[in-house]
Amino acid sequence: ILIVSLALSFYIYIKSGRSRESLFLLLLAGAFSFWVFDTLILWTAAPAHVVMFWWQIIGIFEVLIFTLGIAFVWSFNNPSLKIGSLAPLSLPVIVVSLFLPTTFNISGFDIDNCEGIIGILWNLIYAFEIVSIFLIAGIGIQRYRTSKKSGAPLTRLSYITTGMCIFLGTFAMTNMTGDFTKIYQIDLVGPVGMVIFFTYLGYIMLRFKTFGIKLFVS
Repeated sequence: ILIVSLALSFYIYIKSGRSRESLFLLLLAGAFSFWVFDTLILWTAAPAHVVMFWWQIIGIFEVLIFTLGIAFVWSFNNPSLKIGSLAPLSLPVIVVSLFLPTTFNISGFDIDNCEGIIGILWNLIYAFEIVSIFLIAGIGIQRYRTSKKSGAPLTRLSYITTGMCIFLGTFAMTNMTGDFTKIYQIDLVGPVGMVIFFTYLGYIMLRFKTFGIKLFVS
């Protein structure tokens, strides 16, 4: 999943002429890849200080995934959007970055299970993730109401919005379930949402030549 998402995102970025929305897609795939890499270390590393470090920084990757998801959907097929309008999305990233090395993020270390103990910051992170999903859905609905006459672009946006909501919804649900139940194996299901998102993305690339990419299938 990691390799495919990175490769396809980079391909779209190059072929689309390095457009703004394709850049957000590439950054989203990058944040997702770092999250997967972080999770793999948490599953395989033995030294406590190594595990603790990667527990402490994984929150920033989660927040980046959701902020970049919003930025991608918001900027998709929306050339009139000013880059300054996306500035508020940097606020949750800054807040989480400031609290990463504190006990609000990881309050301690469970030596028996070799895992970090999440602090109250994660309640805010999960709340932000839920709000982000509703915000993305709201962006899709709002643009649907104001762009009824734009047939093909509107259709593309509906696929993008649906795919992103499925991806982020699956991702958030599995992560929250893992943290609250301590059954972290369910985290392995979360990345499957990225496959669904890229399936939607691949479809609109084939059907509508999105990002200016012309693909041919027999």
